[in-house]
Amino acid sequence: TTYYVAYDSTSVTPQVGTGTLVSTSTYITPYKTFYMDGRAQYLVLASELQALGIAGGGQINSLSFEVASPSAQLMTDFTIKVGGTSVSSMTAAFQPNTTMTTVYNAAYTTVSGWNVHTFTSPYIWNGSDNLIFEICYDNTAWTTNSSVYYTTTPFPSATDGYADLSASSGCTP
Repeated sequence: TTYYVAYDSTSVTPQVGTGTLVSTSTYITPYKTFYMDGRAQYLVLASELQALGIAGGGQINSLSFEVASPSAQLMTDFTIKVGGTSVSSMTAAFQPNTTMTTVYNAAYTTVSGWNVHTFTSPYIWNGSDNLIFEICYDNTAWTTNSSVYYTTTPFPSATDGYADLSASSGCTP
């Protein structure tokens, strides 16, 4: 399953996927506040970026998810990391995040429609690596998930995890 992801660059606002499906489970949303802590990694292939006209050296300035039904739950330490990879499909195990760059960190509550997370500094894509976006947060309570629009892919494009960790963070591998 691929999540419906869009992001801004300095010249265009490309969108990966069509977002015709709406999530009904914890697995399909980066905003999985039915649990105290969540972590997800999403793979975007270089070929997908190239097909959208994004060239090497292009700046990625934000990451967005379209929310169909928001939750009122605040996500503490909501963090987005991004990094290049040669991985072409995701597995059940998370990819190492030690070389990823933290591009966003804030307390965040979803809203209906596009939830745009503008990076504190742009990520410069080299034009050839696939990209992994990691989203995580650390809460002390839970409510319900925010449903998001998504698209399926012909390859495994996400790894997902969640837990009720009162003493640890969903952002800690």
